[in-house]
Amino acid sequence: MEYGTGNSKRYINVTKLYMELGPSLCASLPGFHALTGCDYNPSFFQKGKIRPYKILIKNQNYQKALTDLGVAHITESRKEILPILEAFICEIYGYKNISNINAARFQKFCVTYKANTEDEPFKKTLKNCDPSTLPPCKAELQQHLLRTQYITSIWRNAYLRFPSSLTPNRNGWTLHEDTLHFHWFDGDCMPQSVFDAIVHENNKQNNIGNDTTDNAGVSELDTDESEVDSDSSDEGASTEEE
Repeated sequence: MEYGTGNSKRYINVTKLYMELGPSLCASLPGFHALTGCDYNPSFFQKGKIRPYKILIKNQNYQKALTDLGVAHITESRKEILPILEAFICEIYGYKNISNINAARFQKFCVTYKANTEDEPFKKTLKNCDPSTLPPCKAELQQHLLRTQYITSIWRNAYLRFPSSLTPNRNGWTLHEDTLHFHWFDGDCMPQSVFDAIVHENNKQNNIGNDTTDNAGVSELDTDESEVDSDSSDEGASTEEE
């Protein structure tokens, strides 16, 4: 295989590479590439390929799941494969003993944002906190894995006339006016309890702002009335002198 251009051009012996990596790992690479980020699927923020690959080469279950993902629509094994890949993503984010992505996300969140006391405000100032470093929620990961399956099914069967019976619509994308758009997740963007807490805090701040404005208006009115009374007194004094 020819690789590179100009003075950096070289040839890679694919057969030798296959023999070195082994059939299991090689068969999982299309799914691995689609999962960790490619031209058609987003990558996990700041995770790249190297760390996930180092985890992959040590785990036969992850290799088999990524290999079987390309034909899961034929074997109807999607329900068995996706939880394994969910555990893989948890391990990529550093949680080897957690297989539920929402639990890993919450654990990661608590490392930075955990309240020290029960009375601590819901909102507090944080430094060096980037929400992009959190794992995706389960609803978002579900759509990511559906896209991964669709892409892998085409790459895995690229030699066939019809590589896949799947369609992008409802497999991580939505079709709108002849254009495909990413379908990021189903459901609400945040739990109702969090939404209620944010709305309550905003309303509380708005009420404080309104009270401050009203008090300022009352003070101005009192000042104006005082000035009127003062002017009236001055006029009365002038009349008596005359």
